[in-house]
Amino acid sequence: MLRQDPVECLFSFICTSNNHISRIQGMVERLCQTLGTPLCELDQDSYYSFPTLAALSGKSVEAQLRDLGFGYRARFLQQSAKQILDTHGMQWLDGLRTVPYVQARDALRTLPGVGTKVADCVCLMSLDKAEAVPVDTHVWQIAKRDYNCAFGNGQKSLTDKVHRDIGDFFRKLWGPYAGWAQSVLFCSDLKKFQKLKEASHGEQCKIEDSEAEMRKEKPSIKMK
Repeated sequence: MLRQDPVECLFSFICTSNNHISRIQGMVERLCQTLGTPLCELDQDSYYSFPTLAALSGKSVEAQLRDLGFGYRARFLQQSAKQILDTHGMQWLDGLRTVPYVQARDALRTLPGVGTKVADCVCLMSLDKAEAVPVDTHVWQIAKRDYNCAFGNGQKSLTDKVHRDIGDFFRKLWGPYAGWAQSVLFCSDLKKFQKLKEASHGEQCKIEDSEAEMRKEKPSIKMK
């Protein structure tokens, strides 16, 4: 997660548009099985590499991926790979690690299917831009609920301005590693981790109650 391969990171995040985690995981697995190369077999499971840009840009890729349930994302995946190869070359994504954050983000946004949130995710998790703060409706709600932010009040959807305002707010609050601070907040707010936190809190309460009972039962010793 800290420094993913740029190709794998970008094309995995293109799959996240209007999607949920379990379905995204299945789509990425099918992408590797269909267009990647076999790596090994372990415990009767086969493992594949992530597809190369050349494999993703093939003419038949969109149709293949639509058949596998990728929907409109199939076109974005194929067209983005083709645009990178035709316009920039294979090393372009790696080269974005050396340019300023805003320049890298805006360059990624020129690709089909890449909006501000996906671009920020790639900048943070792959391109060494720790100040990139990915903002979606979930993060927007965190900003309003926990930090009393009024950005976009009355609006039903995120705009570029709201995205920028929330990102700037967190960058001012958390400094140069704002993106990773946001990731901790985002993960801790997911239902899966909420259950873990509740279980952990419950166990802590049991321990504290037990210690309190032990203190009550322990006889006091009077000094003569």
